[in-house]
Amino acid sequence: MIVAIVPAAGLSRRMGRPKLILPLGDGRTVLGTVLNALRDGGVDRLVIVTPPIDNPITLELEREGSACGALIVVPEVQPPDMRDSVTHALSELKRLEIRPRTILLCPADSPGISSRLVSMVIAQAKSDPQAIVIPSFNTKRGHPIALPCSIAETIPDLPEGVGVNALVKKHADAVIELVVDESGAILDLDTPEDYRRWVAG
Repeated sequence: MIVAIVPAAGLSRRMGRPKLILPLGDGRTVLGTVLNALRDGGVDRLVIVTPPIDNPITLELEREGSACGALIVVPEVQPPDMRDSVTHALSELKRLEIRPRTILLCPADSPGISSRLVSMVIAQAKSDPQAIVIPSFNTKRGHPIALPCSIAETIPDLPEGVGVNALVKKHADAVIELVVDESGAILDLDTPEDYRRWVAG
């Protein structure tokens, strides 16, 4: 089983408004675009981590996730960072006794990720199940990242304040850089200028 964890609890400070529910055309939001790419690319199960229930956009994120058949994780306290969101998702998978072979980590603000890119990462992960697969465009590493479950499950054990990148560095000998021809692997959406460029195509 391939499970994708999508941290969607960010506060969009640089955007100045909730960015994951911004429309990108074709009736899809930023989050919906990412979720559909993951699902169409071959992910078996989607897990989304939202802000707490008192956040005004949480219900909308839940609706978006439910439309894609995702498992929704709503933490009681605002996750301070991506690592904490991933930890919440891993805890829920453990509670439900779901142990996938591979876990994909995919930021929710990466609408340039295509189903083709996802399928390439998954194919490499299936070919090398003990490897950390990271797509690379123009020598720059991007997303989604594929982690063997045995490695992903150690994320909660990382020292306080240490992110997922430290885990990748720790297992550098297991990393496969998958060279891709899709710039969407390294693009994200953080600012109003980014959003204007996305809408303009």
